[in-house]
Amino acid sequence: MPPSFVIIFSALLLFGPHGATLVAAVGALTAVFGAPERGHPRMQVFADAVAVIVATQFAGIAYEALGGGMGDFNWPWSGLPIAVSIIVYHLARGGIA
Repeated sequence: MPPSFVIIFSALLLFGPHGATLVAAVGALTAVFGAPERGHPRMQVFADAVAVIVATQFAGIAYEALGGGMGDFNWPWSGLPIAVSIIVYHLARGGIA
């Protein structure tokens, strides 16, 4: 798992889908502002940012629909919402890409 994925999902568990979306957007756009000398094409960075943001929103919707809550870690009952949100995130991100 890339570190950005772990950070986004940590934000989802702690702050909910809106906080995770903010974290995903900031993380996706750091390629433009953090290292402009790498020469990332701006449209590609924008497309990647949109894919991450939309996938994070879908994962957040799935997480909340299955009873996941912010900062609520009732193991093993939180396992299903977490697992489904991870699957939804990867399917959405792959479908958008």
